[in-house]
Parts: sequence; C-alpha cells; structure tokens
Amino acid sequence: MNTKFAVALLSGVMLFVRSVSAEPANGRDLKQAPQNPPPQATPALAPELAPYAAKHRADLATLDQQRTAALAAKLPFYLTPLDTAEKNALAQAKLDAVAAIQLERDAVKGGKIGDLIAAKFPEKLPAGLKSARDSLFESYKRIEADVLKLRQKVDADYLRALAALQQRAAGKAELLAQIKAESDAVLGKPVTKPEGEVEVATKTGKLINGDFTQADGNGFPVGWKLVDHMFEENAAPAGETYKVMQENNRSFLHTAFEQPAKDFHVVQIVEIPRIAKELEIKFQVRGNVSKKGNNGWFQWTLLDDKGKTTGYSHDDFQPDSTWKTYSKKQKLDAKAGHKQVRVQLHTGDVTGFIDWSRIELHFK
Repeated sequence: MNTKFAVALLSGVMLFVRSVSAEPANGRDLKQAPQNPPPQATPALAPELAPYAAKHRADLATLDQQRTAALAAKLPFYLTPLDTAEKNALAQAKLDAVAAIQLERDAVKGGKIGDLIAAKFPEKLPAGLKSARDSLFESYKRIEADVLKLRQKVDADYLRALAALQQRAAGKAELLAQIKAESDAVLGKPVTKPEGEVEVATKTGKLINGDFTQADGNGFPVGWKLVDHMFEENAAPAGETYKVMQENNRSFLHTAFEQPAKDFHVVQIVEIPRIAKELEIKFQVRGNVSKKGNNGWFQWTLLDDKGKTTGYSHDDFQPDSTWKTYSKKQKLDAKAGHKQVRVQLHTGDVTGFIDWSRIELHFK
C-alpha cells in the first residue's frame, strides 16, 4: 500500500472517531464517567496571622526533630545489648528468647518505648537485658519531660502573639475567628459550639460493654480484645480462659490460668473527648490466685493520634473471694496530646482465677 495513502487514511479515521465522540448519541448527550468533586481547600489563614502560625509549626517541628535526635542517641545503648543477647540465644538454640528479643527490638525501633514501659518485663526476654532496658526507659522519660516543657514554652509564646494580634484585629470578624480557632487548638478547647461538643463527647468517651452483659459465640466479651504484650490481637494460650459468665444477676469476665499466666491483656481503646480534663475509672474484682502480693493489674495507657504513649497509670490489687471496688482518677493535660485511652486488664505470673465486673470510665 502506498505509504502516503496509508497515512492519509489513518488520519481520516482518527478525525472521524473524534467527530463521533463529540456528537450526541440518539439525540442525547453522551454520559461522561462520574468524577469525584475536587477536594475542598482549607481556608488560608489571614496574612496578619499566617506568619505567627508558620513560626509555631516550625518551632514544634524543630522540637520533634530534637526529640528524635536525643532518643536516637540513647537507642544504641540498648539495641547493642539486644543484638548480643540474640547471638547468644541463637548459639544456645533458645528460640523463645530470640523471638522475644526480636519483638523488643521492633518495638524500640518502631517508636513504642512508651508501650514497653507500660507493660511488664517480657517473660522470655533474657534477664540480663534488664539493666540496659531500665536505663533506656529512664532516658526516654527524661527526654519526654524535657520536650513537654519546651513545647509548653513554644505554645505560650504563640498564645502571647495571638493575644497581641487580637488587640489589633478589632472589627475583622474573619481574622478574630481564626485567632480564636488557633488559640483553642493550642489549649485543647473545642472549636465547635459547646452544646455540639458535649453531644460528641458523650458518644466518644464511652466504654463498650463494661458490665460484660454481651458476649460473642465463644463467650468473649463484645467490644474487647485479647492481645499479647506487643498489643497484637491473639487467641488465648492453652490453659487460659477468658469467658463471660453470670452469677446472682451479675455478669462478669472470668479469667483463669492453669499454668502461670502469660503476658496477655484484655483491652479496649476509647476516644478521649476534647473537652475532657480528667478521667476516672472504677472496677470490681474478686479471685483466688497462687501467690500473695499485688497479682492483678488494672491499667490504662494514654495515647496520641499516632498510637504512641503519652501517659499511663495502673492499680495493683490482691484479689480474694469477695467482690471489691477500686477507683482512680487522672488529670488530662491538654498539651500532652492525649487522644485515646487504652483500658487493660491483666494478671501477674500466677495460677488461679480473677473475675472482673462493672468497669466504668468517666470523663470530666
């Protein structure tokens, strides 16, 4: 075929296709594929406010970099002993220890040191690591405390700048609204109207099935999870029982251990209302365990929006055959970045049983 003719023919076909695509079909416009609407752009800050907000963000980013650098300088003092312990465990074919060391290393490198602090010493982790581990934990706590103080200073500087700008913004409604929103964000106040926030808070800060009246097909309480010491969901180990039971019009979670309990927890994560200034936890327990001392732990861990620990507390107890009520309160620092609370039920290294009932979580 003549080359010029082939090119002309191809061009004509393409023009025809384009003309057909542009014409109506059967007298109707061709339907185009649905398109997602463009994302709504975040309203830009007023030019008077933008430089102060940018400086505040930059200062916080610098603090985060300083925190990361300070912590990175301390990690080798624990990671190196972990590497040595892993080599020794491999040489002795202690595979449980190897697995525990690898989990520990992953947690340290993954920014979950706060979770390790909140948990007990792992059962299979070599005891020789305890000194280096405790040293890292103390360094972590000091770094976090120092960063918190510096963040408070950065926030205070920003609030002073906002207050000064507010004095010069008379009559500028949009600018005043943005100044208030920035100030509320720093102070942890709700940016929506109070009555709407109260409604959200009521739904957000609610513990599900704290009375253990609901159970799934296996008898495990609805709304709760069983996790290992790395807080990964797991099935119950052999010889351990976690089951909802009833007695004398009371529902409760029965936990029983034929062998010394492994490091498992029954947990639930609850969103913290932004208006909350304090949390209070109440619970009832009874039991019969093999060792004296504080063998039951009721613990809560405060988390930020990335799941990192921002605070924690716990209540130890020695259970007996009668139901006993415990309660504890904790103030919530708005500047600490608390977004969630993880409620945790677990036991010490014991055999026997512990029953849990009527767990309540209140925010004020």
